[in-house]
Amino acid sequence: MRFSVKSFAVAAIAAAAWAGAGATAAAEPRGPVQAPDGKMVYVEHCKTCHGAIGVPTKSAVSKYDSIPNFKTPGFFDARSQDSIITILNKGKGKDMKSWKEKLTAPEMQAVAAYIRTFAVAK
Repeated sequence: MRFSVKSFAVAAIAAAAWAGAGATAAAEPRGPVQAPDGKMVYVEHCKTCHGAIGVPTKSAVSKYDSIPNFKTPGFFDARSQDSIITILNKGKGKDMKSWKEKLTAPEMQAVAAYIRTFAVAK
């Protein structure tokens, strides 16, 4: 079977274009990564026990002896952002499990910032 120089050139250009298309797409930036929404993370993972506005649900209070009420005056005064993230990462006591297998570091930061919006002004 004989191929003409012209058909070989067309095939080579097509192959190069096809191979280059994938490389070009991979090299193009996809835009900035959006930070997680702390409220969405809270609603999905925390609301069941800690309540919609940071007041623990009745079932959580009956199940967990030391579940905090985020609406308690001064609650956040005694806790830094880092200490809240540490609790999310490592858990606390027997009741608060670690979330490191379910939440990313940015999600933990976002939810820690979000729950601070529950703080009661003095």
